[in-house]
Amino acid sequence: MVNATGNLTLNGIDDRELVKILEIKIAHEKTLNFSPQAMQPQVTPNKPPYYNNVQLHWTTEDGLTAVHKIVEFLLNKKAEAATQGQ
Repeated sequence: MVNATGNLTLNGIDDRELVKILEIKIAHEKTLNFSPQAMQPQVTPNKPPYYNNVQLHWTTEDGLTAVHKIVEFLLNKKAEAATQGQ
C-alpha cells in the first residue's frame, strides 16, 4: 500500500483560484490541510492582487487526489488563458 504524503507551495494565486482551492479543500476536509496564515499577499500597481506561499499538505491518497484536482484546475486555467491570447 502506498502512503501518499507531501506538501506543495503555490505562488501567484489570484482570488478566484484561491476560492477554488478552498472549495476543493472543504470537499476533502480531513485529508488536505491548508495554511492560510502562511499566505503572503502581493500588491503591485496596475495588476490584480495575488498570493504567494499558499501551502497545501496531505497525508492520504484522498489528499493527493485533492491536490491533483487543484493542480489540474490551475493548469487548465493557464491553458485557457494561453489559447485566448492573454
